[in-house]
This record gives sequence, C-alpha cells and structure tokens, in this order.
Amino acid sequence: MEKVDYLGHTVSGTGVSMDKEKVQTVLDWPQPSNVKQLRGFLGLTGYYRRFIKRYASLASPLTDLLKKEGFKWTAEATLAFQNLKIAITTAPVLALPQFSLPFTIETDASGTGVGAVLSQGGHPIAFFSKKMVPRMQKQSAYTRELFAITEAIAKFRHYLLGHKFIIRTDQKSLRSLMDQSLQTPEQQAWLHKFIGYDFTVEYKPGKENIAADALSRVCLMAWSEPEVAFLDEVRRCTEKDRQVQEWVNTSDTVHGHKFVLKDGLQAKHDTRAPAGLLQPLPIPNQVWEDIAMDFITGLPPSHGYTVIMVVIDRFTKYSHFCPLKVDYNSKTVAEAFMKTVVKLHGLPKSIISDRDKVFISKFWKELFSLQGTTLSMSSAYHPQTDGQSEALNKCLEMYLRCLTFQNPKTWFKALDWAEYWYNTAHHTSLGMTPFQALYGRAPPTLVRYNHSPSDTVTVQQQLMERDVLITTLKDNLNRAQQVMKAQADKHRREVQFEVGEHVLVKLQPYRQNSVALRKNQKLGMRYFGPFTIIEKIGKVAYKLQLPAEAKIHPVFHISQLKQFKGQAFDPYIPLPLTTTELGPVLQPVAVLKRRDRLRNGEVISQVLIKWQGLNNTDATWEDAADIVENYPTFNLEDKVE
Repeated sequence: MEKVDYLGHTVSGTGVSMDKEKVQTVLDWPQPSNVKQLRGFLGLTGYYRRFIKRYASLASPLTDLLKKEGFKWTAEATLAFQNLKIAITTAPVLALPQFSLPFTIETDASGTGVGAVLSQGGHPIAFFSKKMVPRMQKQSAYTRELFAITEAIAKFRHYLLGHKFIIRTDQKSLRSLMDQSLQTPEQQAWLHKFIGYDFTVEYKPGKENIAADALSRVCLMAWSEPEVAFLDEVRRCTEKDRQVQEWVNTSDTVHGHKFVLKDGLQAKHDTRAPAGLLQPLPIPNQVWEDIAMDFITGLPPSHGYTVIMVVIDRFTKYSHFCPLKVDYNSKTVAEAFMKTVVKLHGLPKSIISDRDKVFISKFWKELFSLQGTTLSMSSAYHPQTDGQSEALNKCLEMYLRCLTFQNPKTWFKALDWAEYWYNTAHHTSLGMTPFQALYGRAPPTLVRYNHSPSDTVTVQQQLMERDVLITTLKDNLNRAQQVMKAQADKHRREVQFEVGEHVLVKLQPYRQNSVALRKNQKLGMRYFGPFTIIEKIGKVAYKLQLPAEAKIHPVFHISQLKQFKGQAFDPYIPLPLTTTELGPVLQPVAVLKRRDRLRNGEVISQVLIKWQGLNNTDATWEDAADIVENYPTFNLEDKVE
C-alpha cells in the first residue's frame, strides 16, 4: 500500500498531505453570508492550518468578522477568502518526523500573536499559531518573543522531549536565554517550562524568519455514532485498565463524545442550547386581522373578578384588557370577546393562543369556524408560540403592580388606566405608539384636545399619511423581528428530525400539574418514551405517535424532544399522570379524612383524597376548593369513608 487516507489526511512514504476531497470541498465553498457559514469555512481551513504558512495573516480579515461588532462582508474579506482557497491548493506535503535527526523550531511574535514552524532538514513537519491576549500584545518585543518560544515548545513537546533541537528567533538578545537574569515573575515562570529539554537558541534575522503570525485557532471536530451496546462495552473495558483510563481522562479528543446509557437518556438534564432556531410568525398585512389572546389568572379578588382576558393586535400591538370572574368558560369568554373586540374592530382572520381549556373547547372552535377565523394554538408544553401575549402579560402585571401596590385588590379600577397607558406608550419594535399605529395620529393628551374641522384636502392628506404609516410600521416590525431572531438564535441550535425517527419527550415538572403531585418528583424522569415521529408540523414542531392512553396533545416543539439512541423495541418509559387539556386524568374515589390549615391568615379546608387506581398510601391532602373546581361532579359529602 503506497498511501492511506486517515481523518482527512493522506499518509504516504513522502509525508503527510491534505485529503484531495477536503481540498475540493474548500474550493467549492460558497462565499459566506453570515457568521455561522464563516465559522464553518474557518473551521475546515483551520483544521489544516498546520499545512499553511502565514495562515493567521491570511485569515485575519475573516476572523475579524467574528467579533461582536457585526457581520459585514468587505472587499478585504473577499480577497482573504480567495487567498485561503489558493493556499489550501498549494499547501506543501509535510514531512514525517525522523527522531534520529535534530528538530528545528522557528518562532516569531507579531503585534497580535505568535507562530512557529517545526522542521527537519528544511522540510516542514507542522505549523503552529496562537493569538495573544490584549495584555500580552502590549508587552515588549523581548517578552513577546520569549512567550512565542514557550508556546512553541509546549505545542511540540511530544516531538522534542528526549531529543536535541534548535530554536531560531529574530530576537537577538534571546541567544543567551539560559544565562540571562530574567526580571519579571512571569518570565521566571516561563523559564521553568524549559527544564528537561536539550536545545540551543540561534539568532535568525526577521526577513529570513517565515514563521506564521498568529490568530486564534478554529478546530473542526469529526465523530461517528457507535452502537449503544458497544459504548457500554468500551466503558467497562476502560474502567478495568488503569493506563487506558488515564489516557481517557487526559485526552481532549475523547471528551467530546460521552458514553450514552439507555437510562441516562431519560434521566439526564439537557444542558445544550434549546433546539430549534427561532421561527417568527408572519407579520400581518392589516390592523386587527391577526390577534393573540391569553389569560392572567391568580389575581386577588377585585369587585368579584380574579382573571384578565388579554387581547393584542399582532400588527399594531394595540391591546384590550377585559376582567373575568373565576368561573369563566368558553361562553362567557366569547361574550366578553364580542363586547371588547368585535364591536370595535370586527372579527379577526386568525387568533393565536395557548392550549387553555377555553380555546380547545368544542364551542370555541365551532364558533370561530362558522365565522371563517383560523385558530392557531401553541404546541404541547411550549407556550413561547404565543410570545406576544406572554410578554404583554408581564407588562400589564407590572402596570397594575405600580398602580395598586398599596392595595392590590383595587386592580379592577386601575385596569382601564393600564390599557390607556400601554396603548399610548412608545414601542421600540413599532417605532411609535400602538395608538398611532392604529389611528394614524398621536394619542390625544388628557389635559386638552383641540379639534378643528377638516376639509376634503385635509382628509385626503390624512389618508395618504395613513398609507405611508402602514408601510413604515411594517418595515419597523420586520427590522425588529430580524434583531429578535438574531439574538434568540445565539442561544439556540438548529436540529432536524425525520419522520419515522424515535425521540424522547420532555415534560417539564411545573407542567405536570395533576391535582395529586407525583411523589419523588425531584428524582423523576425528565424524558419519556421513545415515541415515533409521524409528521412534521411547520419548521420546528413534530407530531408523535403517542399511546392510546395518553391524554396530551401529540404535537411538540422541537425543544421538548431528544433523539433516542438505542433499539426501537426497548420498553418505553410511560408518560406520567398529567392533566389533559380538559381536566385531570386522576379521578378521586373517596375522602379519607378532613382537616383545617392556617395559610396566610386564612383557614383552608383540606381533604385526604384516595385516587382511582392508587393505594391508600398514595392518598394526598388537597384543598377542598381545588377539588370542587377541578371535579365539579365529585360530591365531597357523599364520598367520605
């Protein structure tokens, strides 16, 4: 065999060169249009930087685009992009080390970094470069050149230990390095790194020293996915062999791949960035065509109301707030919606909401189906779909908190003022107030409003200004949406699943809100399944094939899913007893005991409930009011044992 391809390299009797397929990949790489694509290109070329002289200086205009100032492609970047491609195609064949011959290290320190080349007999073996921190960049030339030598020796130590080598530098004063009196503690600490090496320092003028300048190194990791059973065997073998265990603990190459255990998939926390890039909802074309709805619950009683229905126009952000009683249902919400929204703005084309029991009720769906309104609901356990309502809820709660902080039970009187305040406040995403976005003029002041008659020309002018305002509004929303997506995607990762794949489902503990909380919830499984993907919904949601006894919505956002690694026929971990969209799954069968408890100065009646299918030892104390609310047909008096 004359040559062999291994990990992107071609090894032959003459030395080591780059894999021709990888070289062709670099040549075919399109011009990057964002930071992610640029990182991919630099990752691939950076993997082969040991073949490229002056790699850092060539890549410098591209690495500058990775800074936080923003991605802006320039003519200088285009030139650097093409020069790197040329350098890849003309890269030399690196010589294989001959340990019977002396090594030579040529080092150099520029204003931004350090670089070195390891060679034998004038044939390069490897190149090295590293960017210096700003503090080191401000040091003297002597200190920077000494730093370059220490970094080069540390990089090539596996070649140099036990062998004589020569260091060539363009800093003449370093020729007598081992005989000098070093002045700073930092330099003295570096000197200790030379202990155990056999070398001499030679001076080489800068014009003859062609070692690379340095910038930070970008690495590209390649890995394969072995069978889970094989990983178990590898883990057992490494635990028995002390030498192998030491190698595993010290090698950076294996830390990137963690052993996968069947039980660990369900039990381990997912510390990675949330899956699924942000997918903003389409921007509406007209006012009050597309709206979002939600409820704020748990408020202190005020004039008999404890709930606020929040409705927001997704285009203008104009909102209405309507108080509701605690026993609200789909019928009362529909009546409030008619009085609050429809009489002022007409019926919308679409309504976005979470999966509240009102919005998934048959009455609500049929009512708006007859009117031609599309109902869009969030995927299971992912309320971020209705992000505008969630953000508005926080804003409204803040308003009410400020207006009623001395007496929270008066929030009903302050609700109208909160609505006026919100609709007349400037919104960054709009570039104006919701009032101005809706009506085309600034909101009237509360002090006085001077109204003058308008002729036809004035009316026409106002209509033209209104059209311009709509265009400006849409441009501002587009700009704000792009910024929002860019910021959100910094903390997310793009993941794709295919129909037929097996995944695990994450049910957040605070969403597992059955009346009877599960025991040992702290140590409960974080993921359940596996389940088969049967359909892809949009770009970031999937429909799963759940068992017949499951009582939850089968569509999940991708952030709630984890790829299942193992055999598809492995027994799955069943879903916990959670509430359905219409009520709890667990059913009470008997009241075992009663008691009263003092909570926040109030006496709370509690009952010890025995649940259907569970033993008496699994009975839980529940507030009697919660049982009445969640189980209206369950008679507490008739069920006492």
